[in-house]
Amino acid sequence: MRALVKVSLLVLILFLPFMTGCDKESDPEIDKVCYQQLDAMNRGDIPAYMETMDESSPVYQPTKEALEQIVPVYKLKAEMEGLEVISIQDDRATIKVTQTTRKISGPEFIDNRSVFEHKLRKVNGKWKFVESKMLKSEKI
Repeated sequence: MRALVKVSLLVLILFLPFMTGCDKESDPEIDKVCYQQLDAMNRGDIPAYMETMDESSPVYQPTKEALEQIVPVYKLKAEMEGLEVISIQDDRATIKVTQTTRKISGPEFIDNRSVFEHKLRKVNGKWKFVESKMLKSEKI
């Protein structure tokens, strides 16, 4: 059971930045990078997923390593239920999302609905994910 909780939390961390909805105040380029990351994870494309992250982020390398462990084992489907733009200032943005993550195949996994706060930064003119914080999670 402890391993299941550890794997579930690890998967939650990897799915933190996924978006599929947009807010009227959102920058279309933020929506674009969110769709790119969601699509990459749902396809299991690690290089495409990592392209959406800021390489200078302290979670960049741990995220890549976690993906390399999870992608071969699980097929998961993440979907957004909501996106709220908290702020966009110059080259920084903060957004809050509600998402569901469900197992399609793989070992035991806890399907869940979670709320996250994500921080993005423009790097060479493109929005990239820098960090994420889980605000709430529940089993579904």
